[in-house]
Amino acid sequence: MPKIEISFVTTPFGKFEIFPHPKPEKFQFEPTSGYFYDSLTRYYFDKESGYFYCSKQKAWKFYSWTYDTYIPCQGEDKDGKKKLQLWELDQKKEFINKVLNIL
Repeated sequence: MPKIEISFVTTPFGKFEIFPHPKPEKFQFEPTSGYFYDSLTRYYFDKESGYFYCSKQKAWKFYSWTYDTYIPCQGEDKDGKKKLQLWELDQKKEFINKVLNIL
């Protein structure tokens, strides 16, 4: 069996494993939990909050498109984490507006 190499990224909030971008079309709804399940990460997705739950670590996380990783919502520098999420949201909106202006 080939060895799977895990890569890490250092963020202002710590060092975390790198993951591919979430693919919602691959999520499966789990009626018992009420959440969508991502079999790649084994995280549960809450569509209301946009957060992912890692049952192994018992932690809610958000996906950072800047760092390609899941960052815990709790812990130190909650303000910085919120700023990163808002900045990434602004970047997505700006990108979508540029695309719409081209079309």
